[in-house]
Amino acid sequence: MPREADAPLTAPHGLRKRWAAIGLLSLTTMMAFGTVDCHAYSAVAFSRSLGYGYCYDRDTKPEAATCALNYCRQNASDPDTCGVAYSGSARSNYALAIGKHHWGIGSDDTSPDADRAALGFCAASDCTVRVRWSESKGEPDFPTHAPLVVTDPAHTAVLIEMSGSLAEHVPDECHLDRIDGPWSTPSTIAIVDGEAINGLKLLLDRFCTPHKVGGKELKIDLRAADLLVRINAYIAAGIPPQQILLFGHSAGAWASLMVKSQHPALVNAVIAIAPAFAGKIATRNPWWWEVRAKYLARLAASTDLSALVFSFAGDAFEPPDGLGDLARAHGVTFVPVTSGEISSAGCHMAGHYILRDPCFERTWGNTVRNYIVDRLRKASRSSAQ
Repeated sequence: MPREADAPLTAPHGLRKRWAAIGLLSLTTMMAFGTVDCHAYSAVAFSRSLGYGYCYDRDTKPEAATCALNYCRQNASDPDTCGVAYSGSARSNYALAIGKHHWGIGSDDTSPDADRAALGFCAASDCTVRVRWSESKGEPDFPTHAPLVVTDPAHTAVLIEMSGSLAEHVPDECHLDRIDGPWSTPSTIAIVDGEAINGLKLLLDRFCTPHKVGGKELKIDLRAADLLVRINAYIAAGIPPQQILLFGHSAGAWASLMVKSQHPALVNAVIAIAPAFAGKIATRNPWWWEVRAKYLARLAASTDLSALVFSFAGDAFEPPDGLGDLARAHGVTFVPVTSGEISSAGCHMAGHYILRDPCFERTWGNTVRNYIVDRLRKASRSSAQ
C-alpha cells in the first residue's frame, strides 16, 4: 500500500506472502513485543523525508530495531523523525522499494518475487528497488574474496571498490554484494560492471578488506595496505596499472587516495566520494585533528593525485570547506556540492551518505561514469603509443 511521506507511517491493509509491516513505533513499544526463538531479525526505519536505515541478521527484534534506527538517523536529513516501519523474522528474500513519496517492503521465496512484492506495495511509477537482502541463512558479512579471475588482462580494466569504516576499534561491516544500502555497492558503479569501454571490459571488484579494526597501526593504514596488496595482485596477473581504477566512499575513499598518492604509477585514477577517516568534526579530539592534518598534508603534496572527489555541504565528517588543500592537489577534480544543489536534486539523506540516495545517481552518476570513460580512454591512447 502506498506510504505518503507527509503522513504517519502505518501498516498496510493487505499482506503479501511472508510479508508484514508494523506502524511507526517507539523503541520502547518494540521491545515490549518480546522475541521468539528465530534465526535472525530484520528491521527498516524511515524518516518523514524517506531517509532510511535497515539491518538484518540480528539476534533479537529490539537489536534489529535499534540498528535500523541508528542508520536512519545517520542517513536522513531529518533524523529526529526516524521511526521503525518494519520488523520481522521471516526466513526469506527481502526487497525495499522507494519512490519520491512512497515505499514498500516485499518478501518471498525468490529475489525477483520479493522485488515485485516491494514494487507492488510502493505502488508509484517512480518506485525502484533500492536494496535486497536474505534472512534465510543468517549470513555473515560479505567476506574478503580472492581477486577476480582475469582471462584477457590486456583487454580488461578493474575498478576496485572500498566501503567506509566504523570507529577505530569497532569491526567494519561490509555488504558490497548488495546495492545502495549501508556498507554496500552504490548503483552508480554497479551498473558499469562488465561494460565495454574503449576496447576494455570493465570489471568491478567489490573488495572487503581483511583488516576491519585498528591495532598498533591505524585502521586507515591497514586498509590502505590491504588495497595495495590487491592492486599488486592484478598487476601480477598481467593487468597494466593504467587499467586499474579505485572507487571508495568515506574511509574507503581516503584509503584509495592514500594509495594513489604514495604509489601513483600503480593506479590510473581514483573516484572518491565524501572522503573522511577521522570521525565527526563535532566529536573529534585533538589527537585525531593532528593525525588528520598530517594525512591531509601528504595528499596535498602528491605530484600525481589523479582523482574525482565529491564533497557535500552538511557532511558531518568532512564538508567541502575543510578539504581545500585536497581540492588544490595536482590532478584532483574537486566537486563541492552545495546545500542548494542537494536540495534541488531532491536528496533525502544527509551529506555524508548522499551516495546511497537515488538523487546521487540521477544527478551525478553520469559525471562519475564519464570520468571513468575518460581515464580509460587516456590509458588506451598511452598504450597505443
